[in-house]
Amino acid sequence: MSKLKKLFKTPKLFFKDAVDKKKSGRSVLTSLGSEPKPKPKPKPKPNLIEEIDNLFDLEYEIGSESVGKFLYFPWIPSHGDKLFSMISKDIVPVSIFKKINKSGQRSEIIKFVRSNPKIYRKLIFRILAPVAKSSCGIVLSLDWTPPMREVVHVCKKMNILTVLIPHEGVYADRCRFYRDVVGGASIPICDFLLVWGEDQYNIFSERGYPENRIKITGSPKLDFYKNGMPLVDKDVFFGVFCFDLEIPLIVFVAQPLDSQFDQNIARETQRKIIWDLIDYCESRNYQLLLRCPPADSGVLNMELRKKFESFDYLYIDEPPLYLVSPEDTIFHSNIVVSINSTMLLEASLADKPAIGVQYMKFESMWKKLGIPLPESKEELFHSLDANTLLGKAIASETGMKWVDKILSNPGVKSATENINSELAELSDYWKSQRRGECLNNGFMEEIKPFLINVGIHAEITKKTKYVPEMLDLQDFSVAHDIVSAQSKDLFVKWGIAETQSKIKQDRFVRSLGRKQIIIEDGFIRSIETGLQGSPALSITVDDVTAYYDAINCSRLEQRMQSDHLLSHDCIERAKRCISMLREFKITKYNHAPYVDSLNLGSNDNKVLVVDQRFGDMSVERGMADLKSFEKMLVRAIQDNPESDIVVKLHPDALISGKNSYLDGFEFIKEIDRVIIVDFNINPHVLFEKCSKVYVVTSGMGFEAAISGCEVHCFGVPYYSGWGVTVDYVDFPRRTRERTLEDVTLPKN
Repeated sequence: MSKLKKLFKTPKLFFKDAVDKKKSGRSVLTSLGSEPKPKPKPKPKPNLIEEIDNLFDLEYEIGSESVGKFLYFPWIPSHGDKLFSMISKDIVPVSIFKKINKSGQRSEIIKFVRSNPKIYRKLIFRILAPVAKSSCGIVLSLDWTPPMREVVHVCKKMNILTVLIPHEGVYADRCRFYRDVVGGASIPICDFLLVWGEDQYNIFSERGYPENRIKITGSPKLDFYKNGMPLVDKDVFFGVFCFDLEIPLIVFVAQPLDSQFDQNIARETQRKIIWDLIDYCESRNYQLLLRCPPADSGVLNMELRKKFESFDYLYIDEPPLYLVSPEDTIFHSNIVVSINSTMLLEASLADKPAIGVQYMKFESMWKKLGIPLPESKEELFHSLDANTLLGKAIASETGMKWVDKILSNPGVKSATENINSELAELSDYWKSQRRGECLNNGFMEEIKPFLINVGIHAEITKKTKYVPEMLDLQDFSVAHDIVSAQSKDLFVKWGIAETQSKIKQDRFVRSLGRKQIIIEDGFIRSIETGLQGSPALSITVDDVTAYYDAINCSRLEQRMQSDHLLSHDCIERAKRCISMLREFKITKYNHAPYVDSLNLGSNDNKVLVVDQRFGDMSVERGMADLKSFEKMLVRAIQDNPESDIVVKLHPDALISGKNSYLDGFEFIKEIDRVIIVDFNINPHVLFEKCSKVYVVTSGMGFEAAISGCEVHCFGVPYYSGWGVTVDYVDFPRRTRERTLEDVTLPKN
């Protein structure tokens, strides 16, 4: 093949060969037998500074054109970038990525972001900081790939609205749709979704994304094929590829298929299809155009490339030197063939025949469209013979109605009009009620989209086996390094006592800027105790600290200290809860027997003193220590000289080898009116016999309060400081007066 012809037919290969020849030192003299130049030594791997400079434009700044506009980060020119240009010319690109069209550049950026998320986040912060308040927000066509997902995480920190408008449809395995095969991300974390139709709506809502933040708008891509026109005429199109205008043209659309199929099988299958199409074109004197995907699919091997270079009726159109748009490719072809490309649908919308080849068996979405799905070479040839010269779409009328329902908005407006209208409304909404203020359903509603891909500090055990179900965790695992941690959208840890695994996870949380929730045993935990191996049947969840931590202000305390008031319905519900807890004698642990005839001394008046397990974190974080227990005990004895003092040891302390705070005070054994309860008994037996209950930070104090006892607190448990207990520790941070119902059910 001549150099000129090679330039026109395979420009990418032409320039590659030219560069290779230059690097290898080949010339006319070399070919005449002179000594070739030695091969250059491989370049050393760039250091971090060089790597950043190769991938990112550090001098880039967003201009004044962004004011009052939505922004997007250019990523895949022929997909998301093109989608945004179809929606509006006023969506402004944030061109931080260098040479994004260069082969392999996106892969290098992804690799960098996985390995250096903290540095990448700083770059995004620096770029967006000047326009955080003046722009309308960020639109994305995907947020499962690490560079885009980190952008969304940064936007959440900066209170910038994010809207996802997917560029891809659901055409194969629903489970593999919209999924990062490496990191596992499979649900959007943008603030709102504008989806094509019911199918995307159902998939995202089933995976846990809040339905009230999903809007069906339709796809601009589908609108275009219904109403659009080609950019170039047919004679120009055929001339670009040196094709004969009078000979039918078959287009095969190759795909990476890395997120939907086994990639090696997909590549080999597509090669077989291409060879079969070459055989068909040779036998029918047809022409074949192979359109490669924007990302390197690995479908073309050297043997196929040589075949395409050798014959005028074959041509490869590939990035970054695409000669024509996908729309023109469809409009000027006779038939479109692919395994599963969107272009099969687009061809049908453009009233062109389309064939979905199923050499590898899968449940094709296009079966509903009504196009042929040949499974062998013979079936493929038969379908091509029957439809190549048909001149109109093969899709059935029923299939096209299905497309309108599942992939578009059923309204009269176009998708572009719907999207622009929704973006305008979302922008106004965000300005009037910023994200941090408008999500009034509590932080659990806010973190719900992040519960799909979660990092945990330790493997699930018998005691925590129900936690994933209670939190509705879809995918969770221990992150062992920053790369595996970077794929997590949320982290969960049990309690705030420091361990090596929690310290490690805390570092990941800080480096990645992720949110972390702290879970603890619930107030109605289980039948048996935790030390007996009984799994927790309820948990508390806080995104600031553990509920018992008075050193820091938990989310629970913030709620109680706020101006929030319970509705009438909520107050009534709280009263019903309190009544049921009393009636059914429910407590944190429910293994102990209810003994009505218990002898607790001869005095009519009785006071209960509650012990706790030594080293309990709720003591340390409840502003208390061993002296607090001594003070409580002495005060209970002194202030109640006519009462029996009932000392209840903690259930865990009754297990051999476990110590409690009060078991070290030997003097109480010498006082006649002190009765030590060193056996398991339902706490409600004691509440019914004791008018006062003395605690440091024990949860039994709140159980006593709802049972009608007067509760005295010598530490700062979560329920003290609100006016429902007698408090001995001054704690000025809590100033609100709350009722028992408020503390029982602090959220509407």
